[in-house]
Amino acid sequence: RDWIETRFEAASPDSAVESRQPDFRPVSAILQAAGVVPQTIGQLTRLFFAMGKPLRFKDFRERVFEFGVNLLPVVCLASFFIGMIGMVQAYAGIRRSKMFLDPSTLPRIYAAGFLKVLAPLLVGILIAGWVGAHISAEIGTRRFRHQFEALRMFAISPERFLLAPIVLALVVTVPVMTLLAAWAGILGGWWMWGTFGESSQSYLANALTLAVFNLRDALYVVVKSMLIGVMIGTVGYQQGMLPKKDEKDIANATKNSILLASLLIVMMDFVANYLYTQYLM
Repeated sequence: RDWIETRFEAASPDSAVESRQPDFRPVSAILQAAGVVPQTIGQLTRLFFAMGKPLRFKDFRERVFEFGVNLLPVVCLASFFIGMIGMVQAYAGIRRSKMFLDPSTLPRIYAAGFLKVLAPLLVGILIAGWVGAHISAEIGTRRFRHQFEALRMFAISPERFLLAPIVLALVVTVPVMTLLAAWAGILGGWWMWGTFGESSQSYLANALTLAVFNLRDALYVVVKSMLIGVMIGTVGYQQGMLPKKDEKDIANATKNSILLASLLIVMMDFVANYLYTQYLM
């Protein structure tokens, strides 16, 4: 009798509606996310110092072509269009507000902002979406098939065999892609600058000056891009290494790796920009 009543309650329309209602609690979700971030940073730090150098150079070379060469056209194309969009908005804002601004000032400000802020963020988020998801899915599948136990059985460190080539390839490819994306975005602004009836030569002459492209700024962009590469690689690996029961857990790890990597990139970019502009410029 108890079993029949339980089944009847489970099959009732009210209970079905209640079971379909999502359990969304904004405050608890925010607090949980705030606790996950420092915990994740601690795990990523331990993974970074445990990986060592890659065991095989072939793995590193394959990762460079997989993460860098294949994604470079997409990154440059997206950066070119974002450069055009940004110039349209900047030029329209100056015209609408009737600011008394020297025409040579806007290309210089625009190029500096694209190099230091937009290009690293754009490349980081694009790579986090493509490469981070790929890493998490690959590592999660290996974990689900118990391949890490086989590596440890042969006294092979999974961090050196899998994580080290991934992180090293991202450390090399992300700065190069960031600098190329900055050039593509500046060229997109140059294209729109010419369509507004302004001098294209003056744009290049003012945008490509030492005030924009100097050694200190280039070093800052390269170091920040290297940190972004480390974050993407370690986050994807860490999410893929979480315990998996079925394919749904692998899909959730892939989704979480994109969200966590993008969040950490934005947070790190804010801290780096604040410290650089306040204490190093």
